[in-house]
Amino acid sequence: MFAVRTISLQGCGLDARELLAIAEALKLNVSVTSLNLLGNNIGMDAAAELVEVFQQHKTLKTLCGLKPDQTEADFSSKSLQPSDGMLLAADLKVNAVLTSLNLRNNRIGAEGGAALAEALKVNAALTSL
Repeated sequence: MFAVRTISLQGCGLDARELLAIAEALKLNVSVTSLNLLGNNIGMDAAAELVEVFQQHKTLKTLCGLKPDQTEADFSSKSLQPSDGMLLAADLKVNAVLTSLNLRNNRIGAEGGAALAEALKVNAALTSL
């Protein structure tokens, strides 16, 4: 049997409505382990819905396409928005191997920054941000 495990929709121009449809589909999917949704114009409400689905999902390990053994991630100059900060924060809360994360030259803003700050309270692995 064929099962899709990794999906990258990074920078595909998806909007909140489309991402909410993906969130609904994920509730029924048990094979996807990696999803990359960064760089879409989804807004904070849709990001919060995705994070909620992510937290309850049994097999999904990332919303940002991080590999299970990846120790460094460079998302510099990717035009990331506050909603992307929320998705990254969700990943950081469960990722125990990432030690370096580069977010230079993005537009994560105060809301995305606050989500990341909360994630750092529970992430002991990250040493460089």
